[in-house]
Amino acid sequence: MAITRIGGANAISGTIPTSVGGTGSTAATLPASLINNTSIGNVTALPASITTGKIVKAAYAVNTSEVTTSGGAVITSLSFTPTNSSNKVLLFANCGQIRKATAGTGSAAAIKIFIDSDGTNARSENEGYPESESDTRGNITCLGYHDCWSGGKTVSVKSSGFGSGISYSYQSAPTTLIVLEVEV
Repeated sequence: MAITRIGGANAISGTIPTSVGGTGSTAATLPASLINNTSIGNVTALPASITTGKIVKAAYAVNTSEVTTSGGAVITSLSFTPTNSSNKVLLFANCGQIRKATAGTGSAAAIKIFIDSDGTNARSENEGYPESESDTRGNITCLGYHDCWSGGKTVSVKSSGFGSGISYSYQSAPTTLIVLEVEV
């Protein structure tokens, strides 16, 4: 049977003969044994050209106590000692709920992850409150990565917004910090 094109550019039907490298089967009759990785469950390894990492250490901290600040206060923290200084750490923080208690000043809530006193690339955007507003709002999240280090250091989530009367982890909504060390 000849190969024919029906419809669009990718609508091809027919059989590719084995004499030219085909299987002698149509797509409808192609044996599963000729198809590699027919489902995600059959994938046992990625090609060698794809570098993969693995999580070698994980740590987390959760704070459910309200922290009210205008900026720079530690909301939650943990001590972390990487297993290998040539690895990377993935950093994730989520503040469950924020609140501006009073109207009258322009304010914005934000969070940033620090390693000891050094800021990382993991930070949220400012969640702004107009001067006339005072209300409760949901999550603010940040995600980033950092090179590992030698020895133990404190990894912390700090408020980095501006203005006054901002509460983090409001009404016991947790602020969570997760640190994952990845071997690359």
